[in-house]
Amino acid sequence: MDFDFDLVTIEYDLINSAGRPADEIRQIAIDETKFDRLRQELPKHVLELSSNTLLFRVREHPGVPTEPWPGHGMRGHPDFPWARANVDGQPVIYCADSTETAFDEVRAKQRAWFTIAALRPRRLLKLVSVVGRPGDAESSVALIDGWMSRPVNDGTRVLRPYPAANEQEYYYASQLFSCIVRAAGYDGIRFTSSVHEGGTTFALFDPYCVDIVDLRLGQT
Repeated sequence: MDFDFDLVTIEYDLINSAGRPADEIRQIAIDETKFDRLRQELPKHVLELSSNTLLFRVREHPGVPTEPWPGHGMRGHPDFPWARANVDGQPVIYCADSTETAFDEVRAKQRAWFTIAALRPRRLLKLVSVVGRPGDAESSVALIDGWMSRPVNDGTRVLRPYPAANEQEYYYASQLFSCIVRAAGYDGIRFTSSVHEGGTTFALFDPYCVDIVDLRLGQT
C-alpha cells in the first residue's frame, strides 16, 4: 500500500492552500471518493480496548496543590486546540499506556506537582493501531506512526517529504489520517510515544468514552 504518498500529496496542497486547513481536512476526510485504499486497510489494524484496560493522563499544578484536579479538568482543554490527531475544535482525549509514558509526554519538570488520572473504557473501544509490528518497517502504516510519533522539532526529512514551516503544518498529514479514521467510525488511534521508548499513546475521539477511576497527586 502506498496511501502515504496520497497523504503527503494532500499535505502539500494544504500547506499551499489559501483556505482554512482545519475545514479542508475535515472535508477531505469525509470524501468517500478519496483514500479508498486507506479505508480498506484500516480493518487490518484494529485494536480492541476492553473495560479492563487502564490508561493514564497527567496534568501539572502551578504550585503546591491541596487536592487533585477535578475529573472534568483531566479530560483535556475544553476548546480542543489542534494537536497530532485533531484539528481545532475537534473533541479528543490523549492518554498513555503507563504513568511513565504520560509524564514523558508532557515533558514533566523536576519537583513539579501533578494530578495523575487512571482511566478505563466505558465500553469496548475499537481503535486503529499504527504502532509497528514485525515486518512493518517499510509499510505505509509504519510511516504514519512515524509522522505521529516523531518529536515536532526533529529535523529529519526522511518521513517529511515537504518540510513544515511551523508546528501546525507539521501535523497536517497525521490530522488528516486521524480524521479519516474518525469518519470511518473508529473510536481512536494508538501510536508510538514520541518521547518514551517502548511507550504508546492514544487519541480517543470521545473524551467521555472513558471513566476516571482514580485521581491522585504525585511529584516528579
